[in-house]
Amino acid sequence: MATFWDRAVSNRKLAVKKMQKFIPFYDYSDKQMALVTNDKFCKLFLERLKSLNSMLFNIVNTSYELGMEGNEELNAFQRMRDEMDIFIDEIKVMHVEWNKNMPQKWLEKLIEHDLSLIKDTDGLSESLEDILENITSDKESNKEFWEKVAKDAFNAEEQIDGIVRMFMERDAICNLKPLSFEKVFKAAQKEISEKI
Repeated sequence: MATFWDRAVSNRKLAVKKMQKFIPFYDYSDKQMALVTNDKFCKLFLERLKSLNSMLFNIVNTSYELGMEGNEELNAFQRMRDEMDIFIDEIKVMHVEWNKNMPQKWLEKLIEHDLSLIKDTDGLSESLEDILENITSDKESNKEFWEKVAKDAFNAEEQIDGIVRMFMERDAICNLKPLSFEKVFKAAQKEISEKI
């Protein structure tokens, strides 16, 4: 008899294969495996966030070196970095209570969230690399330049908010109780939306 995990893997084969490239033995089949997989995922995710935070630091530092300090757009990158520091600290202390009877639907959502977080951090990394390149290559700080920096800062902030929201939803899924998965998850989504 196929378990909920077996059916979830069957429905999300490609996503699971992609996740297994990042996390060998990616498996939420039972409580023990789920806790190990969650720990591995969180370590991987934290490494990615630290790398992103380092990129934000480089953007801020390079901007100061080029004499662009005091500009509101560049201050936005410092705020993003500060928020990233807080988010990283929150993840470090998160605790998961795994429901051993997690239904297939929620296991599939968890797989989707894990993969989305990997893709979203990759996308943000590319965006931040482009921003740093634009700041260092365009020495003239004219109106068009600052409009581009403002747009890039806004987009990066949106990407970070999306990553935070996705991770908070993932955490809610990992901590769902069997009473009413749908009801609890909707309430958690509403609370997350109000926070962000």
